[in-house]
Amino acid sequence: MRRMCMLAPQTGMAMLAALARAPLAALLACTFAAALSPPARGEATWTTYHRDPARSGADPEAGNLLTPSLAWQSPPLGAPIYGQPLVLGARVYVATVGDRLYALEASSGKVIWEKSAGVPVPSGELPCGNISPTVGIVGTPVIDTSTNAIYAVADSWDASKKEAHHVLKGYALGGGEEVLSTPVDPPGSDPKAQLQRTALNLDKGSVIFGLGGNDGDCSDYRGMVVSVPERGGSPSYWIYQPAPPSTSGGAVWGASGPAVDGEGHIYVATGNPNPGSQKAETYDYSDSVIELQATLSQSGYFKPESWLVDSNNDTDLGSAGPELLPGGVLFQSGKNDIGYLISEATMSSGAPALYSHQVCSGAGSFGGDAFANGTIYVPCADGTRALSYNQSAHSFSELWRGPSEAIGSPILSAGLVWVPSTPFQGGGGTTLYGLEAATGKARYTVTLPSRVADHFASPSAAAGRLFLATGSSVSAYRIAQPAAVVSTDAATSIAQTSATLHASVDPNGFEVSECHFEYGPTTAYGSSAPCTPSPGSGESPVAVSAAIGGLTANTTYHFRISATSAGGTSKGTDQTFKTLSRPPPTLVTEAASPVAQTSATLHASVNPNGSEVTDCHFEYGTTTSYGASAPCTPSPGSGTSAVPVSAALESLSENSTYHFRISATSALGGLSFGSDRTFTTTLMLGPHWYANNVRLGESALENGLIVMGWGYLTLANSSLGAFTCQTLAGGDIANPVGGGAGKGSFESFAFYDCVAPACEAVKGLLQVIPEKLDWSSVLIEEAGVFRDRIEGISIRAICVGGTSNVEFHGTLKPELEAGTTQGAAPARLEFGAGSGSLTSSEGAGNPSGGNPRGQENVGNSPSCKSERLRGGRSRR
Repeated sequence: MRRMCMLAPQTGMAMLAALARAPLAALLACTFAAALSPPARGEATWTTYHRDPARSGADPEAGNLLTPSLAWQSPPLGAPIYGQPLVLGARVYVATVGDRLYALEASSGKVIWEKSAGVPVPSGELPCGNISPTVGIVGTPVIDTSTNAIYAVADSWDASKKEAHHVLKGYALGGGEEVLSTPVDPPGSDPKAQLQRTALNLDKGSVIFGLGGNDGDCSDYRGMVVSVPERGGSPSYWIYQPAPPSTSGGAVWGASGPAVDGEGHIYVATGNPNPGSQKAETYDYSDSVIELQATLSQSGYFKPESWLVDSNNDTDLGSAGPELLPGGVLFQSGKNDIGYLISEATMSSGAPALYSHQVCSGAGSFGGDAFANGTIYVPCADGTRALSYNQSAHSFSELWRGPSEAIGSPILSAGLVWVPSTPFQGGGGTTLYGLEAATGKARYTVTLPSRVADHFASPSAAAGRLFLATGSSVSAYRIAQPAAVVSTDAATSIAQTSATLHASVDPNGFEVSECHFEYGPTTAYGSSAPCTPSPGSGESPVAVSAAIGGLTANTTYHFRISATSAGGTSKGTDQTFKTLSRPPPTLVTEAASPVAQTSATLHASVNPNGSEVTDCHFEYGTTTSYGASAPCTPSPGSGTSAVPVSAALESLSENSTYHFRISATSALGGLSFGSDRTFTTTLMLGPHWYANNVRLGESALENGLIVMGWGYLTLANSSLGAFTCQTLAGGDIANPVGGGAGKGSFESFAFYDCVAPACEAVKGLLQVIPEKLDWSSVLIEEAGVFRDRIEGISIRAICVGGTSNVEFHGTLKPELEAGTTQGAAPARLEFGAGSGSLTSSEGAGNPSGGNPRGQENVGNSPSCKSERLRGGRSRR
């Protein structure tokens, strides 16, 4: 016996009275082990068909019942939705038969992301069926919170080959990025004949689902169970093998799909065999319940006594999936109207049912059952049935029958049984029923905004809302005053005697009256600290925290978040942290020095406080978000004294303010940070070439055009090679028209180099000859600060080498930004070229393609070598 849960024996009117008095939370008080255990109230969760692997269909966290009201209807999503909406946190996830998946905002229905899983199969390309206009994703997807991914099986069409293929797709919950794409059709199968109708489930890191045939039992299909590793890898299969004269059948097609227990055992129900015009005679595991190991090896089965009659009359046992009950028992019903209680422990021998009795009245059961606190809810095609399950006696009895149109797959939330009408058996498919759990009486009857597409439709519920696929959209109803949705997050700033606890609280639209963290050395906690800030009453998660002190060093602490509103109290999952045995490193961020135009050296001190520093680095950047880091030199070690450390930075931006701080982590003391400090790089004091008053970067210059930076000149991309030159003669800039004194200066310096074999061609000197022209503005010196700019001096630059020279004429454009203090060097002299050309007296030609503005032959070149003139310094 794999699952045990003791229920107080109640029958007849006593049971009815108890049900009538109890809210749903009380109805779910019996906690099943493993797969049947509901998670602690926290993040809104409905991540698989009927909420859990056992397919209970019960939402224990809805809160206090409200009169249902339409909260929103999503925009049309392009194709009908056959699966059940899934919910996690603040999002709803749905898939369409158009092979598209959507993430919607749970509070508004707004589309957050959508992804195409392929081209859906046109319905007319299939041998039979009743899904239109295309067949894409039909079965309900599944969410794995451990991988933060949603998985769905897409039926995809290759128009060029007229072929269909089934592919398991996985997408990241956050942004919809594809994380898995695995073809799942076994070799030799006919994908057009197979329909993936069942909901998906999870089992030990694999996605589990069934395959059957299209409506009409056409072509050669086989019932299958498929297991695909979530991390990628080849699928595993259990495949029905028909016994002659049957050639196909055994479909695994019930909408609820495989159920999985806490040990990883998989339970599926199969459909009828297809013997053609003959009669099935030999048992072959069709119309049965099959038990599989996680590896898909068969370990047991259940065969109804009516197997021969059922198999020859299309009365599939597998029209609904198995429902796992407490006590190691499962419930199964199907088209034959009979309900079966089956012991999991005896399935290995093919033992008969523990109990069986008629449940439905002539039309069978379809979709998926629900279960809560001793009551089984069955989706009979002539109205929902409620059965009282007597665990000790291994029997059940009918409690009530619901309205005849309430035939969809039921769920429980906020104390009511919610059932949609569907198009099946001529139903309208436009009504949502809220039935009393104790009596089946309709407390609420809601007219849906659109007709449901699937005759096995089932709603889902989380955080006080009910979600139902209505045609090609999703409709959401507010049905309860929910408790807050909470999530306990990791602790930070962990020290020897203190830590900061974190969590998120979504008030779900109702005021959170009390919010605190519980913490202590055991899960009994024993201490609490209030949340900061107050979560309020909004409909979005609010980050809260609490700084706690007085802790014991080197000790493991448990903690969780607790929030109370009118909908009840929500407690997050337990988290742990361990206080440090030593204090963290003591850090002091010191001033940066030296600081230049594009470089700086950072300094700090690090006291390891007796624990080996495993990581030490400076964080730096133009904001306090930093964004870059550089390692400390030297390593601080493990002593108890402050160690000076530094880091040399390169490739910084000129004239920019940078933030930086020291960061260090020790083995026993954890992580600590120094304070933030800043430095500002100096201006790039340099001339640059201009064309039509637009400053040119080197990459923007034409072939051979000279690029001048402060104090040097580069001839790039020409046959003359590369060389640099600085000004030869010093001089002042004066204002020729009067009205204010302005001065700048040139450095007296020359430097050049060359790249072999072009040395002889580039050896030479640069002459800068100021020629005064008209002034367009005046540079005024006032209290040592340049306030304006001057323009209008031209220069003639001649670089001489070998038997050729290169001459450039252009306009000198000194520019000094307002507020720049005048110093020994000019603050921002920029030589601007409005026009110019490169010329060669012999052989070198005119690399830039301009017309010569002047030539001058200054004689032969000396031998090739670098040369530096006295009186200057290189600033390359």
